[in-house]
Amino acid sequence: MIRRSLTLPVTPTGSFFLWGPRQVGKSSLLKTTYPPATRVDLLRTDEYVRYLQRPSLLRDELRDAAPATLTLIDEVQKVPALLDEVHWLIESRSLVFRLCGSSARKVRRGHANMPGGRAVRYELFGLVHHELTAYREYRDREWDLSYWRLASGIEVDFVVHADRIAAAIEVKSTARVHDNHLAGLRAIAKDQKAVARRLLVCLEPRRRVTLDGIEIVPVTEFLRRLWADKVV
Repeated sequence: MIRRSLTLPVTPTGSFFLWGPRQVGKSSLLKTTYPPATRVDLLRTDEYVRYLQRPSLLRDELRDAAPATLTLIDEVQKVPALLDEVHWLIESRSLVFRLCGSSARKVRRGHANMPGGRAVRYELFGLVHHELTAYREYRDREWDLSYWRLASGIEVDFVVHADRIAAAIEVKSTARVHDNHLAGLRAIAKDQKAVARRLLVCLEPRRRVTLDGIEIVPVTEFLRRLWADKVV
């Protein structure tokens, strides 16, 4: 297994959210970092139904827990009302939570009480950088990883280059890519004539290619292709 470069606090002194698309390793990262913690997995149908019907079960189940007891809740956006219970347990009982999910938007739409400043927010979209770095080291690739930027401020997140630019990669945390998201990748093609591939990694559900050859790729597919040696 490739060790991820995202560092989470090992000692359970404060609660936090960990947001990111599904199947990029959030749950595995939490289980590896906090093996003894109580875990609520809302991907399990029985767990989901129990808490959906009665969110206060969480309070009942943690009634005897000591202060600083750590609980993981996986895919918390599936039952937004659980955040009201989490908020109360943080405030009233000094319990600690690691809240993992794939859609903060769904939580907000559910009108849940987001713990706000009480819970630090982590993002996994740095994952693309970390996976590119891990891939280069694990596969012993002799290319450099950098970024590209014009004086105007237009930039591309990652540029993979050896004798030439093998790939220009932009990362956008959006499920709907628009033309303005492609500005950097279009600019680098004009500035650097020998760009082999241009990819935008995002949260859209399926891969597609624009008329000018930019590949728009879901993050999970990008990672699969990367480790199958089909990106660079």
